[in-house]
Amino acid sequence: MCGHQAPQTGYPMVKLYDAVCEKLVESGKVLIVALDDMRAIDGKAAGEVIYTLLKAVEEYIVKIGVIVASSERIRFDYSVSSIFQPAEIHFPLYKFEEMRFILAERMRRGFIEGVFSGEAFERAVEYAFKLSDLRFGIKLLKRAGLEAAMRGARKVEVEDVEKACDGGRSAYLVESLSVLSPKERFVLRVIYSADDIISTGEVFESVRGKMGYTSYFSILEKLEKLRFIDLVFARKGRGNTRLIYRKYGRKEMLKALEKVGD
Repeated sequence: MCGHQAPQTGYPMVKLYDAVCEKLVESGKVLIVALDDMRAIDGKAAGEVIYTLLKAVEEYIVKIGVIVASSERIRFDYSVSSIFQPAEIHFPLYKFEEMRFILAERMRRGFIEGVFSGEAFERAVEYAFKLSDLRFGIKLLKRAGLEAAMRGARKVEVEDVEKACDGGRSAYLVESLSVLSPKERFVLRVIYSADDIISTGEVFESVRGKMGYTSYFSILEKLEKLRFIDLVFARKGRGNTRLIYRKYGRKEMLKALEKVGD
């Protein structure tokens, strides 16, 4: 923006802030700040940055927008949330071949050629795709490599991937559930508490006291996109209904939901 990078140290943040705002006033341009992977940034520091940027309009005649990318729901204190009220955009999940391509590239960079067996790699891709999380797949490759090293092997085999996955799956599920809202977890709990396959109408009867029809179906669609459930159309009498199929074991899901709480 100013033709050079800001110095790493020894330059007051206030001066940097003023220089950016003055440049915006001079150019008449709009500044869009993108904060990627917010959960890796200290929450308090991120809140201070967002607050400062969005308050700039009160001191300078500037327009600044903030885009936040995160895999979990972010909560700021009142001073930040009162001015930062973003619209949520849910990104489409990676397709199988897209995820396979990215993981293959990570494997190529992280392991000596031939160390990771083809069958073991394909199994890792399957687990990552099932859980709809690329980062889980990347971590799984690393864990599988460590498992192979611990048993003194020179090659990563399927057994290493299986063992690495068993250790990380439950932790991943808890992490995935923690990003859902209390209402979304409530609907999921009702679905997984049922003894058998349940219809969307039957679940709604159990949750209608806490949400409306439109909100309920938005939640169902989100849970399906995140691959916690599958929705399948079926005939019921003279009409149609949708059945809800669970993607995880009942005990596994309910135990994870209990750990997350409300």
